[in-house]
Amino acid sequence: MKPRLNQALLLLIVCLCCGRTTLADELTYAVTLVNESPPDCPLKASGQIVFHEQLFQNAVKTRWDFDIAITNVSSKGILAYEGEINFTPELGLPVREIDQPDFFFKRQIMTPGNQRVLKLDPGPTGTVGYDPSMQQPKVAKATFTVSFVEFADGSTYGSSKWGSALPKARRVTVARLQELDQAFKNGGETALKNALDAALARKDNPSPTADQLEHLKLIFDQDGSAALTAKMEESLTAAREHGLAKAN
Repeated sequence: MKPRLNQALLLLIVCLCCGRTTLADELTYAVTLVNESPPDCPLKASGQIVFHEQLFQNAVKTRWDFDIAITNVSSKGILAYEGEINFTPELGLPVREIDQPDFFFKRQIMTPGNQRVLKLDPGPTGTVGYDPSMQQPKVAKATFTVSFVEFADGSTYGSSKWGSALPKARRVTVARLQELDQAFKNGGETALKNALDAALARKDNPSPTADQLEHLKLIFDQDGSAALTAKMEESLTAAREHGLAKAN
């Protein structure tokens, strides 16, 4: 029997054992997301990961799509959280996704019952070595775990390095935003662009600040200074509402 027929036969056996069917050498299946945080966790996730796997000679190509809703099941508003999504396909390698939203610079937070939707379709593709004669399909699974939550009233749930660094990062971000705002007031669009480039080049920016500045640079490049200054004002207004920035 030719090698490619062996591969197709292997996938067919896997599919028949799992009650699924496949076309040629592609296997598509969905895995329900399971919450692995403690019962008192303020966030719950629901949804599924859909895997698409193709077995070639000595290799497997895997693509994963997901549609996940993360819900605030607590009685308080949530300002930031850190969650981890882990999923394992039957043939390919495990995947780890970190979700770290911070709503501090937004006018809206996650109120009780509010959902954050994470959707990726189509998702990325990865190819790794796979020998059907030496390796066996794994039990596919997908899990969601929460390590840190910051509530709008300042209290927290859990802990993480990222969460502990947020207060300092926010102060630095506010300082950078105020510098950009002042540059625009003093010298217009050219001064704003120069100040933004200088801010991006600083080596002492915490990661969340660098991410914010990269986002602002994207806004400036795509939509111009008017859109950028509007975004900065929105961010500074939200920071003032959360008690950090002062009105200029």
